[in-house]
Amino acid sequence: MRKKRLLFIAILISMFGPVSAQESKIVGQKKMKPFTWLVGNWKGSGWVMGVDGQKKSFTQKETIELLQNGTVITLKGIGMHGSDTTHLAYAVLYWDLFSDNYKFLAFTGDGRNTLSTAKEENQKLIWSLTMKDGRTMKYSIWKNEQNQWKETGEILQEKKPIIQFFEMILERE
Repeated sequence: MRKKRLLFIAILISMFGPVSAQESKIVGQKKMKPFTWLVGNWKGSGWVMGVDGQKKSFTQKETIELLQNGTVITLKGIGMHGSDTTHLAYAVLYWDLFSDNYKFLAFTGDGRNTLSTAKEENQKLIWSLTMKDGRTMKYSIWKNEQNQWKETGEILQEKKPIIQFFEMILERE
């Protein structure tokens, strides 16, 4: 029994030992640096494509925070059409030391959630999720030439054209 316990402890140390808390903090802070421009309060407008193929406009507010010693970014958004809430979103972006990737954990107001691998590509934050029917929903956030937050959503399907279903542009408050 004692040997099994020691073996278990040795395995845990080998998994977590090489990276100290200080090293993981430094790596996390460095990896989050490209996205710190998002931190703050934002507002603006956008559109989303309904199931009927019609664009529906909305106003959007986002609150972005840099937490956990600069290693985690939280994104909290609410979309409105008039007095109706069109969507609620909450997400956590972080660097996962064990998979050596960004992770994007997102929750919607209707109880759905997803954990996606995210990436930085051409100064954009990009994450996607694969739906049950095999289609991929890809989201991209970047700072445009006017220092605005621009975000798009696209549906990708094998051997079919890309369909943009979402766009918003936000200004810093």
